[in-house]
Amino acid sequence: DGFDDYAEFMAGTNPNSNLSRLVVSRPRRQINGAWAVEWTAVPGRIYRVESSTNGLAWTPASSWIQPTTVIGTWPVPSALDGNARLFRVEVHP
Repeated sequence: DGFDDYAEFMAGTNPNSNLSRLVVSRPRRQINGAWAVEWTAVPGRIYRVESSTNGLAWTPASSWIQPTTVIGTWPVPSALDGNARLFRVEVHP
């Protein structure tokens, strides 16, 4: 899947399986009209969403999140809605 063993350890994924990986989806419009970022999550790991306007400088967009299911989600604040942003997810054990 392209991740080294250290990255797999940090994410809590299985380095022997291409199916076990951290996957971040494109922001999706929710039923209520708001946007959200979703990713595959591993119990016991914490995640933080970062944002960028240029893909070079990244800043935290969320606080640390500990999902209670295998899908992590972060609602994009309405202040960011309509502005061009890139998002990525940082993970820590």
